[in-house]
Amino acid sequence: AAKEASGEGAASGSGAAAKDTTATPPPPEMETGLVVSEAKSSSWDRFGAGLRDMPFLSSVFENPLFDRIFGESEIAASIREMKEIDYNFLLEEFAEDMEYIVCPHIIRTYLEGDSEALEKHCGDAAFVAVNASIKARRDQKLSLDPTILAGPMELQLVSAKLNEQGPPSFIWTFHMQQVNCLRDANGEVIEGAVDDIRNVCYAMAVSRHPKADEEVGLEYPWQVAELAILWNQPCL
Repeated sequence: AAKEASGEGAASGSGAAAKDTTATPPPPEMETGLVVSEAKSSSWDRFGAGLRDMPFLSSVFENPLFDRIFGESEIAASIREMKEIDYNFLLEEFAEDMEYIVCPHIIRTYLEGDSEALEKHCGDAAFVAVNASIKARRDQKLSLDPTILAGPMELQLVSAKLNEQGPPSFIWTFHMQQVNCLRDANGEVIEGAVDDIRNVCYAMAVSRHPKADEEVGLEYPWQVAELAILWNQPCL
């Protein structure tokens, strides 16, 4: 669930007690790759773009002064602009969309390698990254385990940004419990294991889809501008 920084509303999520969504969760020490794991090895390490390839996300998670410069005031300003764009916009409804629809859909289609579905809801930066991973897997005849055991969990709105053109962008972080297992064309496990369960932390920059008012077969009115895995840890 998520809580609006400006005090204009709070998200109920799955019905549990509301959590503060404006505080960045403390990740393990950052490295340069897309996946940062204390175990230093996962089936996701070889696929995907680095955090450095996501300019907005890297400005948040690699800049220690970002919270001081932007912080809650930027979130509040972005919420106000969204209300000007869409009078019916409510942060709690946005958070519910993220928790129950957007996050599960994007991660599931990424793991399954569904480029067509991802292209509808990803901006250029996000789609280039996830599609490069999908193509690499296809070329090498490898497949990631698509199993999502739990999540999204600990959904948090950690930052936002007003854009010169287009609606504001909101950065959400969340955890998914996944299986670290990579298989070859014969279905044989070549990396990880079927019982290697990881807690994976994602960051996702999301804005209102530019075609939200058109009938183009969208699953939801949001577009993922950037996507990165911040870290993963073995589940104890």
